[in-house]
Amino acid sequence: MKYILPFVLLGMPSALDAAEPAPRGPNILYLLADDLGYADLGVQGCADVPTPNLDSIANGGVRFTNGYVTAPACSPSRAGMITGRYQTRFGHEFNHPLADRAPDGMPVEEKTMADWFQDAGYATAHIGKWHLGNPKLPQFTATARGFELSVHSPGQNKLPPLIVFRNGERETPDDAYVDTAMGREAAAYIEANQSKPWFLYVAFLTPHVPLQTPPGSEEPFAGIADEKRRKNATMISLLDAAVGRILKTLRETGQEERTLIIFHSDNGAPFGSGSYNTPLRGYKSTLREGGIRIPFAMQWKGT
Repeated sequence: MKYILPFVLLGMPSALDAAEPAPRGPNILYLLADDLGYADLGVQGCADVPTPNLDSIANGGVRFTNGYVTAPACSPSRAGMITGRYQTRFGHEFNHPLADRAPDGMPVEEKTMADWFQDAGYATAHIGKWHLGNPKLPQFTATARGFELSVHSPGQNKLPPLIVFRNGERETPDDAYVDTAMGREAAAYIEANQSKPWFLYVAFLTPHVPLQTPPGSEEPFAGIADEKRRKNATMISLLDAAVGRILKTLRETGQEERTLIIFHSDNGAPFGSGSYNTPLRGYKSTLREGGIRIPFAMQWKGT
């Protein structure tokens, strides 16, 4: 079964409009990987990279073996995901030159998931990659598209010196890896926001190139001879650890059973990146299965 995910999610808080008080809507935790291949998780058949935390989302919920995104590249895929509309309908079907450095961005007339959730009384936050408009133009930033908080990590650098922009204000976190910082930020947000439902969109930078790893982090994968695969494996492991920190915070704050978790990749793995789309043909930027069929899982414990 195929559908545009945001509209399904947004049907859940619709009871808030009813005449009588409705039960609190679920939190929505949306986790997005960057260029993760179809075969890069344990539950997808990966044998050389342990991904216990990401696997737990599928094992505790539902794994969609036939999950597709609407575009084989980062920016248009994200535009389709966050609006619930095919991006060709509003002219965002190509990866603009890095998209967040282009002179434009996703049309401001398009309403986002964050807009809809904010209208339904949710707290809203974005952490990580944005890639939907020039951040130097205020109308294209995440905070102009329905997010009350945006901790934006520009570009694709993954190692110190790290730079993030918290609602436009520059910060330099001292984490050893960018997705470690994103996991810490997400965990802190979940810890601080327990009084009302929230929509938290965490857009990781892994395993998109460049293949960067902190010193010493590749040691557990020393048996992988191919350098690209070894670095890719390390990055995926760091992504999994960041997700693990977020999931642990959900459990420790007693919010796990009232949180719907969505995880998938924005598109398939690029050719020659060390990430795998096995057994699919094609790769990122192509409309073959390897470009648009992605690892995809959802979990809502107890529901």
